[in-house]
Amino acid sequence: DINFVKKKLIAHAGGKIDNYIYTNSYQAVLNSIKNDIKIIEIDLRLTSDDVFVGIHSWDDIEKILNNKISSSEKKYFEKKIINNNFSYQEINKLNFFLKYKIIDEFDINQIFKNNPDLILVTDKTNDFKKINMKFDFNDRIIVEIFGPINFFKSLFYKFKKKVFASDLSFVHKLFINIFGISSISVDYNLLQNDDNV
Repeated sequence: DINFVKKKLIAHAGGKIDNYIYTNSYQAVLNSIKNDIKIIEIDLRLTSDDVFVGIHSWDDIEKILNNKISSSEKKYFEKKIINNNFSYQEINKLNFFLKYKIIDEFDINQIFKNNPDLILVTDKTNDFKKINMKFDFNDRIIVEIFGPINFFKSLFYKFKKKVFASDLSFVHKLFINIFGISSISVDYNLLQNDDNV
């Protein structure tokens, strides 16, 4: 059943838009919704002035730059993104040079308000307090958790689900077994090595 399959698909970084992936863009999310995808993953990063925006990496942003940007502006934004030191105002300026708008917390709240069957999967951040404060639909958020300490921190917040991101190290395997963690995410490349499984 195609509808059952679609309910299980995750639109990573907002989903595909035209021939682009990992845009974390407003348009990509709307396109995923149009294609009946119900689980949307966003790479959330906090700006220096405390606003969540969707950014995976500079390489992914660079692919969707338009020709209005000068080389000096490009270097400026590249340094800001790589150093994870940018304001919300700078993201809005960067949007002028992009084919697709970087999604922000205001867009996300509005989209999820208009689509009560959507589920958000968070990546790149473990600031659970801020996620809890800034989003209006925590019962529809799945948080990806990095590290045992963050796993314990996440227990103080009522998210739909918690997924432990593992590197399949001995410590992680021990932690997963001791605490009976059943929801785990692993980099596909790690699964290629039989010794890790």
